[in-house]
Amino acid sequence: MVAAHVKATLGDPADWSAPVAHTSVALAAIDAVWGINSRWTSVRNVIDRYRRARESDGGPSHPAGTADAGADTPEDLLAFIESSGGSDAFADVVQNRQRTSTRNGILKAEAVRQVATVLRDHGIRTPADLRGASPERLAELRRDWIQIPGQRSGLSLDAFLLSTGRGSVKADRMVRRFVADALHASGEAAVKPARAAALVEEAATFVPTDARLLDAAIWRYESERARRR
Repeated sequence: MVAAHVKATLGDPADWSAPVAHTSVALAAIDAVWGINSRWTSVRNVIDRYRRARESDGGPSHPAGTADAGADTPEDLLAFIESSGGSDAFADVVQNRQRTSTRNGILKAEAVRQVATVLRDHGIRTPADLRGASPERLAELRRDWIQIPGQRSGLSLDAFLLSTGRGSVKADRMVRRFVADALHASGEAAVKPARAAALVEEAATFVPTDARLLDAAIWRYESERARRR
C-alpha cells in the first residue's frame, strides 16, 4: 500500500531531488535539530544564515572571509556559538528562536550547542567518522544524544546520520503522516515510528529506489502540503 501511494503521489523517482548530504558535521547537526517539526524552507534559511555569518565573521579560529562552514567540526560550531554570545545570541544570528517543544522546550539553538558538545566528546568530527563507526560506538552516541532536552525520540539523530551518509529513513511526523495516508489510518499518531520506517524501506524496494531518496521525497512532499494548509 505504501509503494502504491508513493507512485500515486510522488511521481517518477528520476525527478526527485537528491537527499541532503552534508560534508560538515556542524551543518548536519544544525539541520537535524532544526528539522524536527519544521518546514524545509525554515531549516534551509537557518543553515544559510549560519553559513553567511560563519564565513563573514570567521569566528575565533579563522580570519574573516577564510572560514568554510561546509567543513565545520563540532569544535568550530561550539566556538562560533560562544563567540556569538551563547546559544541565545546564536538564535538571533540565525534569526530563528524555535524551541524543541512548545511546552517547556529549550531553544533549538541551545539543543544544537548540546548536540555539538556530545559529538565533540565522542570524537565525531567529520562524516567519515560516522560512516566508519561501529554499532557499539553509535549506540553510545545515541545514549548521550537522547539525554538532550527534546531529543529523547532519537529522530534528530536519525536525521543527522541520514544526512552524513549513515542510515536510511527517519520516521518523523512527516513520514508517519505519509504512511498513515497510505494505510488509510486515522493520522500520524496511529503509525509508530519503527513501523513507518520499515514500511518506507519496504516500499523503496518495490518502487524501486533508494530508501534515502524516498525518505527525502516524502519529507519534501509533506512539508509542502503543510505549507499550503
